[in-house]
Amino acid sequence: MFLKRMVVGQIQSNCYILAEDPDALVVDPGAAADYILEKIKENNHELKWIINTHVHYDHIGANADLAKKTGCKIYIHKKDLAGITDADINLSSWFGDLEYDYHVEALEEGPLKLGPLDLEIIHTPGHSAGSICILYNGYLFSGDTLFKSSIGRTDLPTSSYEDMVSSLKKIKRLNANLVVLPGHGEQTTLTEELAANPYLA
Repeated sequence: MFLKRMVVGQIQSNCYILAEDPDALVVDPGAAADYILEKIKENNHELKWIINTHVHYDHIGANADLAKKTGCKIYIHKKDLAGITDADINLSSWFGDLEYDYHVEALEEGPLKLGPLDLEIIHTPGHSAGSICILYNGYLFSGDTLFKSSIGRTDLPTSSYEDMVSSLKKIKRLNANLVVLPGHGEQTTLTEELAANPYLA
């Protein structure tokens, strides 16, 4: 397994490359498509898929460019699908224009097999209606649901504090040994968050 974190874009979003030779998945390519592709090719991988943990601009910004250059498939939860082309929902009205000329597959909660990758999609609404976490091989890609010592905002279009509370309860039931890879900031562990994150008390 190959795993690399890159910090991209105006507000320092985490983008992750996850690969099992030779196939690569990118989680949340918010910006810097050429840089992402450079790192994929450096390690002799080929980009096959993108998964967006949610629909916000800083997590989908390089979707179009990457799809155009590689033909990769793009996935997002069905409840965030409409936000791809809605500048108020995806917040591109705050940061700048987005390209929308690409096809997106709708995700639902449950197992997702992409080539050699056996993923588990966990629907965790709160930050957005279609926010997800992705579980793979001891890692939890938590998007903007769970951060080190904090959680994502719930005052944005399609956000819901009540949904966030329910989603955090779902996360608390996962294996405490998981390494948490958030959408912003440093990685943590679920054990650490259960002990120190006030939102998981």
